[in-house]
Amino acid sequence: MADDMLAAQAARYEQTIAGLRDAHARFRDEVLPRVAAVTNTVHHLPFYVPFRGQITATADAARDDLNAFEKLFTEMMVPVLLPRRLWHSAQIWTEVREQMSAVAGDLAITNREIQVRWRGAAETAYESIIPAHIAAATQLATNADAIQLALSWGGSSAATFYTALLAILLAGTAAILTALATAVAVAGALGPLGGLGGIVLLAMVAAGLFSQLASLVNTGADAYGRMRIWMNELRSEMHDNSALPNGTWPAARQEWFKDGSVADHDADWSLEH
Repeated sequence: MADDMLAAQAARYEQTIAGLRDAHARFRDEVLPRVAAVTNTVHHLPFYVPFRGQITATADAARDDLNAFEKLFTEMMVPVLLPRRLWHSAQIWTEVREQMSAVAGDLAITNREIQVRWRGAAETAYESIIPAHIAAATQLATNADAIQLALSWGGSSAATFYTALLAILLAGTAAILTALATAVAVAGALGPLGGLGGIVLLAMVAAGLFSQLASLVNTGADAYGRMRIWMNELRSEMHDNSALPNGTWPAARQEWFKDGSVADHDADWSLEH
């Protein structure tokens, strides 16, 4: 069940990655050149056009903001595979948890499917250390479960971040193209001054992209901070030596079982049917 959910989540994220790359390519190769073309046109307005300086400055600011946004977006795409790696690591720790849980279960006396039991000093020595081994396996299973949960949560948080980033880019691209179309259409109908509204709209869209991106980055930073706190707490739990003395598996020394030998004809044990 958990594996199926993880596989479905990973499949959805692969679609997000593809969408991000396609949208980024369109923004870089289609949107930015069109913005640059409009800005260049504005720079060639006749000197007698009213507010020429304001129009030019607004267009330049929008162009520069969008170029800066694209550069930042490119940097943010570098760790885009992080969710996949976190989910893969979580799966490994899930397997560790299952294996350690199986060890603890196999050691429990109530789970031993046997018809013959042994009684005596050797049995007492053996049974006396079993609880320590069960505790060690249980602690490892608990720690592994906590680690896989943290990794899964981190992967999901990162995937949510990139899904939101895709939504920002798609909406921003649509708004930019609308602003450009407005500037060109109005300027064609009313003259250069008429296109000022579209240029202002373009600048507002560019500023809005940064505002949305800043909000998203803050949300991502908050998630990262929670992840660090979580991992620090897990690190403290890893140093709990109550079940794993000095961080090692409980010892089982050979001399504890000397009474179980049948070679010295002094085996203080018997079979119980």
